[in-house]
Amino acid sequence: MSLLNETPSNREDIINLILSYKRENGSFIDEDNTDITEKALEMLSALGYNVAELNDTKIYVLNKWSDLTPPNVDDFASVVKYISMFNMYTNMLQILGIDYRNLKDYDQKRFPLIWISQNPSFLLENPPPLFLITPILEALKKEDLLTEDIKSATSRIIMDMKLWDGGFNLFGLDYGEPQGTYYAVEALVLIEKTPDKDTIKFIHERETPLGGFIFCYQSFGDPLSTYMAVHTSKLLGGEINETKIKNYLSRAVYYRKPYSTDEPAPLYFVYLTYKELGITIDEEIYNYIRNETARLFNLYLTEKTDNIVEDGSWISLIKLGKEVGVVLDDKTKKYLIDKILSQRNSDGAFGRHSGNMYKKLLYTSYAVLLLEELGYKYHDDKTIEFLLNSQINGGWGAPDLYTTYQVIRALRVMEVCPKDVDGLLKFLKRVQYPYGGFNFYEEQEDAHGGLYETYLALRILELLSSS
Repeated sequence: MSLLNETPSNREDIINLILSYKRENGSFIDEDNTDITEKALEMLSALGYNVAELNDTKIYVLNKWSDLTPPNVDDFASVVKYISMFNMYTNMLQILGIDYRNLKDYDQKRFPLIWISQNPSFLLENPPPLFLITPILEALKKEDLLTEDIKSATSRIIMDMKLWDGGFNLFGLDYGEPQGTYYAVEALVLIEKTPDKDTIKFIHERETPLGGFIFCYQSFGDPLSTYMAVHTSKLLGGEINETKIKNYLSRAVYYRKPYSTDEPAPLYFVYLTYKELGITIDEEIYNYIRNETARLFNLYLTEKTDNIVEDGSWISLIKLGKEVGVVLDDKTKKYLIDKILSQRNSDGAFGRHSGNMYKKLLYTSYAVLLLEELGYKYHDDKTIEFLLNSQINGGWGAPDLYTTYQVIRALRVMEVCPKDVDGLLKFLKRVQYPYGGFNFYEEQEDAHGGLYETYLALRILELLSSS
């Protein structure tokens, strides 16, 4: 948003959220006990917050800087790591308004950077991973040590890492992915090189009609992907290693990365996966899920009711509550129902959408689904007409699978069939990948039938067959 010259509408909320991670010693620590001070300062600064007022954070960073000890230059791995840390602490000091060049031991701390700038061959002989190249270049540039020889060596290293599809992979795999490509492009910009055309094409191919970019590949498991894989595999008659999945679930229930512990969907999908496979949940885990559900209800009822129809997480939370016996009382249900209905617009759609059709369709679908979960049988002619008439080229949205799936769910609970079922089936056929799976939308170049997209397509077909 900073690059796009935009400011979030809920700027103060974001600032308060970031400041909530601040500890007594001035550091910022997340739920996993990871130090996120640099990220916190960058975000606060981008949001226009006066970080110079954070005196305890200044002391914390100055102490960290003081503890930073230059390594022996014969240990190249330590030198690379050191320069990355040098860059991080000097970035923080600059954000806090402190001139680190006037600090004690600056010249001594700078020596490893001088050494590496004079020995570019060491970079070529020991290429650092992509995620460390950028901080090395940033530190050298900051210290006016980014020589032409270093630029040339860096260019060779990056070009050697480029893959067949024009992208880069942070995890050593043989296809491009967004995170590795981001680091590579950032490094190329620092050495004043323009990325090759195939790299730019790789980036553009991940742009969606919804206005953002899709994250096509993922190197780690997560609760939502695991449930989608299990459900899809069962539908298609595939083999499932229940022992491995059970072991994964026993960890994922507590550690739901990459999602926040304040998001209900990951916890709900962990529970659903247990249920889908018929695996008995240990009493300790079950009680944890119940307690977490109660905590999330308290959080959501306290902080997340104002724009309830704009947050699909509510649906997962209420469904999970029903599953584990954490249910809302009648008074709370009525409060939420009234809140949802108050956000209905004159045309039958719900929520604040400023004419954005994607938001309009999603918020309306969420509202209908929420009312259903709360026991309110919503059947409004204007809402139905709006959803039915918004079908385009067989689907909804771009059309894309996610928007289409949510609209089909909403129509189903109102016991309404899409106007053009044949068109919908043809849309699904058009987004099917020739070698299996589905793509998110039509003419999505260089997409290969991902799990998420395939799950959505099969769920749409399930809903149609059960209507």
